[in-house]
Amino acid sequence: MHSLNRALEDADRLRAQLARAESDRRDQVDKVQRVHDRIVAELKRVEKQKSELMVGFKKQAALIDLHLEAVKLLSLTEDEFAKVLDWY
Repeated sequence: MHSLNRALEDADRLRAQLARAESDRRDQVDKVQRVHDRIVAELKRVEKQKSELMVGFKKQAALIDLHLEAVKLLSLTEDEFAKVLDWY
């Protein structure tokens, strides 16, 4: 009888250890999932910022091109005006 009681106590102790181990494992999985979710959210935020910056750079490049074209046109206009006034 004594060995049966001891075996039952050991089984109860092992069940409790197993339950703690499973709980610890679930906690670790939850922790890893939270870290993963945070990293994914940060990655999406950074990708959105990158996209917005690229749009801004493209707009700036287009504006620079527009200004360069305006400078060329203005230069031609000045040259034509100077010729009209016979400054050359």
